[in-house]
Amino acid sequence: MTDHLTNPHPEKFKRLIPGMASWAGWGPDGMTCRHCEDFISNGHYSRTSHHVGAPKDGKCRVTKRYYGREGASFSPHSAACNKFVEAEKPFPLKA
Repeated sequence: MTDHLTNPHPEKFKRLIPGMASWAGWGPDGMTCRHCEDFISNGHYSRTSHHVGAPKDGKCRVTKRYYGREGASFSPHSAACNKFVEAEKPFPLKA
């Protein structure tokens, strides 16, 4: 019997994104990593880029705290994980 191994919340189950502290999508609905106080941004794309003004990929402070090393960079638009702590001033979408 493997009933205990199934996901009790399949609608919230997303995926583990390299660099994130936990599973994407387990945080508050509608929130992204950009809204978390532990998201460390690498700035915005320049005016010469086709992503003008968009935030660059960043890293998670919690990942470093939990695993003792920095994780990979990932999109600030990733769905928030269950380690999410809402930032007073989320990283802006435009510079």
